[in-house]
Amino acid sequence: MDTSFPGSTAPATPVGVGPRMVQPVVLDPVSGEPLVRGRYRLVVKAQGEEQVDMRGVTDVQGHTVPVRLPQQAAADALQVRPTYGQGAYNAQFHLTLPSGKPNSGVVYQVRFSDGSVFVGRADAQGNTAELLKPTALDTRLRVLNVERMPDWQVEARLANASVTATTADARTKALLRLFEQASEAGTGAGRLFDGEQAMSLVRHAAMDASTRMRDSVGQRYVQWIAAQWRASARVDGADPDAYAEQGRFIASLHVIDDLVVGRAEQSLLDAWLGRLARSADAVAQADRQRAADDVLLTCARMVDQHQREPCQALVESAHLDRQALDIGARLELERMIGPVGMED
Repeated sequence: MDTSFPGSTAPATPVGVGPRMVQPVVLDPVSGEPLVRGRYRLVVKAQGEEQVDMRGVTDVQGHTVPVRLPQQAAADALQVRPTYGQGAYNAQFHLTLPSGKPNSGVVYQVRFSDGSVFVGRADAQGNTAELLKPTALDTRLRVLNVERMPDWQVEARLANASVTATTADARTKALLRLFEQASEAGTGAGRLFDGEQAMSLVRHAAMDASTRMRDSVGQRYVQWIAAQWRASARVDGADPDAYAEQGRFIASLHVIDDLVVGRAEQSLLDAWLGRLARSADAVAQADRQRAADDVLLTCARMVDQHQREPCQALVESAHLDRQALDIGARLELERMIGPVGMED
């Protein structure tokens, strides 16, 4: 099949069968403008069965190859979707109203279990873009109301870069850019993502990233949480420095938990245990004890992975007081690592 396109040096050969000739324009799912030199998937159906299933690249006006159709073709005889990402596994959806009619023009969000996210507007047939991945992933689809979100397209483009990224580090960097945009813009109405949502995506994506990237994400997360706690202190009339240190301590625990869940290298885990110990030194004992549940949860994950010694190191780094724990927590901890590693 000749897959050249209008605007190239060779004329495009039409696909399909029938007397009626059309040449669809593929629209950018964010801006709604013609998708110039963009990838697409084109499917032609005849009597309910696929007659053509091809991929291509649009021309300088957003056109696909010419398509031949029967004179009385069904409404869904021709489907064209913009394509993003790489890989053998695809995610694409057809959105409908309760009446069964296409939910055309609605803005949707697709989240993948690798942390990447895509936001776009459904086409006139209610179809989403086709999103490709190298491995099979869980997906979650939701419809968004962007009526009061004037900047949703800016955020969408930042988010969508995580789907087109070809490595875990690139995906994490794309989501970090989204986080910086979201945290700078603030929270509340008018945002597709707030800082917390965006950082959650970043932390999730970083689990598959390089050691250096995971460390960088962890440090950015701790910095952000400390700033959040410092701001809360001003509202509560408390000591901003003390609040920030407590936030840094809690965030370091969260980073260690992420590293354990993602089975990070021991050298990176050791580095963060050291940071946790230094942070614990700057936090009041009572405040450290409030994090006991977080410590126990992460310890349980470590023990499940046969990492009893790192669990003990975590308890020591957190400077917990054994006598201040309730009896249930003490028994659970002793079950995991024995009656050692605690401060009296």
